[in-house]
Amino acid sequence: MQAQSEITRLKNRIAIWFSIYGSVGFSYGLAVIQQIRNIADGSMSNIDDLIEWYDKIAIINDKLFLSDYGIFDINDLRAFYLR
Repeated sequence: MQAQSEITRLKNRIAIWFSIYGSVGFSYGLAVIQQIRNIADGSMSNIDDLIEWYDKIAIINDKLFLSDYGIFDINDLRAFYLR
């Protein structure tokens, strides 16, 4: 019985951690890295797999899109950061 309550507490901690930190990390961290990688024509299959997994489980999937800031290619990205 005690082992079960420990497992339940661990699951609750993971759920709390993910709801606070995980959604931001995916939506505003990895998603942006993935977009920069796409602009640079690179390859990061691990990030693609993580984003695909997250998209399947996310309740709210609010992502930051570089295109919303006028960033479509490497020149736009450079200009954005050199402002």
